[in-house]
Amino acid sequence: MVTLRHFAWTSKIVGDQPELIDVEPQYGLRRLPVALAEVVGINALAVPVADHAVKFSTRLHELRLLASYLHDTGDEILLREAEFRSSALHIRRFVSESAGMGMLTAVVTSCRRWAAGGSQVHHVDALPTALAKFSGTRVRPDLLFEITPGTFLAGEARGRSGPPPRSVRKDQERRISSLLPWARRHCPVVMTWASFTAAGTTVDLFRPVDGDHGMDGPFGTPAEPFLFEDESESPRIREFRVRSLSDRVLENVLPEANDLPSSEAAVTPPSRPDPTPPSGIRETGRRHLEQLERELWRSAPKLSIRVAGRRCQGQWVRTDLFAEGAGQLFFGVLDEAITVDEAVEVASRLRARLAAVTAEAVGWSRRVDMHDKNVWDEMRVTVAVYSRILVVVDPDGISSVREALAD
Repeated sequence: MVTLRHFAWTSKIVGDQPELIDVEPQYGLRRLPVALAEVVGINALAVPVADHAVKFSTRLHELRLLASYLHDTGDEILLREAEFRSSALHIRRFVSESAGMGMLTAVVTSCRRWAAGGSQVHHVDALPTALAKFSGTRVRPDLLFEITPGTFLAGEARGRSGPPPRSVRKDQERRISSLLPWARRHCPVVMTWASFTAAGTTVDLFRPVDGDHGMDGPFGTPAEPFLFEDESESPRIREFRVRSLSDRVLENVLPEANDLPSSEAAVTPPSRPDPTPPSGIRETGRRHLEQLERELWRSAPKLSIRVAGRRCQGQWVRTDLFAEGAGQLFFGVLDEAITVDEAVEVASRLRARLAAVTAEAVGWSRRVDMHDKNVWDEMRVTVAVYSRILVVVDPDGISSVREALAD
């Protein structure tokens, strides 16, 4: 679960360019279920430096590192703050950026899932635009979501450690302004800024006030007032939890250097939009994604299992590198891609099967019904499926979950 703060921006055309007018909060604080596997999993599609081949062991290590700094309690996704603060600057930057990118994917997916309601669960096909390997001197959002065939939604992501800002920051407004020309030329854009702390995660979702983007909301449930039953909590955590349940406007919080991409730490992003249309990004990006998947398949550990009717190679690893935690992560590669239409059924079936195993292991009496939207709040084991990539995050580390993964 994360705390969601929803903002809508308005803009107008001045001359021949769009100009940001205002950014206003919407709906108050909400609580939104997100899958930690989706936060971690999209980073499996990260583009390597230059044209070097991707090695499974390297990518697994990166996913495991990210999963080690984040902890899913079922009620909150937490940052292991003591370990994070004691880490080197480049590690903190990697975790912040990767977690921010993953949270964009997880939040957009969860919002679409929430809006669908009932038995309908819409699949969001996410593709990092960097896979297209176009010019780095033009403005282009981080992710491209294909909501339905030929219908696109772009996403911009930021991740930072520390409490969320009390008001809309100037750098957030500047980033929205820089994306407006791209959005006017191509397709709607949304933006998330995720703030990770030891008390929980708050995600600020920004979207245009109008347009056919399907992200109007409200999503999730209203946030409940937080009652402090444990007086031993640190004052800092208690103060943050109180503040996180208020959307009153106070002073801005300055960004931390380690939470900003190096390319934006010193310069303002260029305002020229990349001319490549979303369809071109998708097609070129897909070709590079297929190459990445082939490289991961060739270098993945061999397994004698089938998942979703496909051969699967990969590895289970413990997710907590800092303590004797029980959590585990599976990173797998399939021999054939799962289509967008199949992905909903495959992910839902796997979640239901693994959740049932978890429920039996921990003595949970409630029946697992994937048509019940509230069940997502209570499922700690989560699954992400991207084409040939499969990621499972099991915070409980139940051995029978490993056995239940195979068909």
